[in-house]
Amino acid sequence: MAKAEIKRFYERVRVMPNGAGFTVCLDDKPLKTPAGALVLVSHKGLAAALAAEWDNQGERFDPQTLALTQTVNSGLDHVGAHREKIVAELARFGQSDLICYRADGPEALVQREDQYWQPLLDWARDVLRAPLKVGAGVQPILQPAESMEALRKHIAHHEDISLAALHQAVSLCGSVIIGLALSFGHLTEQEAWAAAQVDENWQLEQWGHDDEAKQRAQNRQAGLSAAAFVLEICRA
Repeated sequence: MAKAEIKRFYERVRVMPNGAGFTVCLDDKPLKTPAGALVLVSHKGLAAALAAEWDNQGERFDPQTLALTQTVNSGLDHVGAHREKIVAELARFGQSDLICYRADGPEALVQREDQYWQPLLDWARDVLRAPLKVGAGVQPILQPAESMEALRKHIAHHEDISLAALHQAVSLCGSVIIGLALSFGHLTEQEAWAAAQVDENWQLEQWGHDDEAKQRAQNRQAGLSAAAFVLEICRA
């Protein structure tokens, strides 16, 4: 399938102050979301990064490469109207969190999962006050209600744009704990990606690389990078 490339329709990109926030202008026109909302962000660093993403495009570009813009658009267009639903959806990840479901073999994989994931469970217990149970295999694990409520409160604390970024990180990693650790600054982007890819990397080591799987992983990593950047800016 051909990429949805678009001819560049602007020459100059700049950041402009707008009330208590900042907008990005393409020539003299302010950037808007797909729903028609003004792209207005409260952090100048985020606006500058958005402007750079558009300014770095060539004569033709693929909108799918605008990962940071997509994350911000999601926060502006969707989160405000569906905030409670999104918070609840993210909290439910705690019931099926990647790091709680362990392999029962081979032993090398069991040890690797424990190496990457047990410190995160310890952090969730000590910092988030959300201890989680662990099991082998795919049988559902009933997590403590108090832990689920603690996760919900931490998730709900995010403003709209950072909540969109958290949602993106959690969806890409399959783990609300990894997502929150990234949001809190407990994990770097690279550490979060490594924790999310433990099982996939193991399979690659055993069976070799697959070009399509590699491309999917690269796309996911680009999305996580955009989410991590937004979370870092909003945290600062």
